[in-house]
Amino acid sequence: MRKPRGDIESLPGDGWIRLKPGEFLGRIQLNEFSKMTTDCLFCRIAEHNSDAHVIYEDDALMAFLVLCPIRPGHALIIPKQHFDYFDDVPAELITAIIFFGQKLALVMKDIYRIPRVAFLFTGGDLPHAHAHVIPLHEKEDITSRQYIAEQELTFREAARMPNTELAAIAHGLSCALASRNSD
Repeated sequence: MRKPRGDIESLPGDGWIRLKPGEFLGRIQLNEFSKMTTDCLFCRIAEHNSDAHVIYEDDALMAFLVLCPIRPGHALIIPKQHFDYFDDVPAELITAIIFFGQKLALVMKDIYRIPRVAFLFTGGDLPHAHAHVIPLHEKEDITSRQYIAEQELTFREAARMPNTELAAIAHGLSCALASRNSD
């Protein structure tokens, strides 16, 4: 059963983020709907119990590379707390994910010399809210079946990128993000 969002300005203890004047992101209080679980891969990654090529981490968010990317640099941004659906995530945390996604997109544009980066929330493949940030080299990198004329298509899994390549990409993105933050 999903918890109704209700008013995020309600009294503390309801599990939603609280902001103090001048604070960007407050502390998330755990509740029965946002507890981390060992059954969830992203929760294990957030607790450093599963390997990932992390490019960013703070108290509330983590960003890491996708092992089988659409394009090199394809990253996920997750809230560290477990929320099955993106519409269950508190607005302030969604805002933090989007702001970080913009920073990452600017870095990707510089590194990959591309004009566009895709940003989308998904959750159908794994029940932990997450956003994809994907450098777009071709307009077809992300598309909908609605735009494809052929009825019969064969899809294949994206290839697993070698760890050495993932590590090099993660290092490059991390360094670019750090230098952008120090500006």
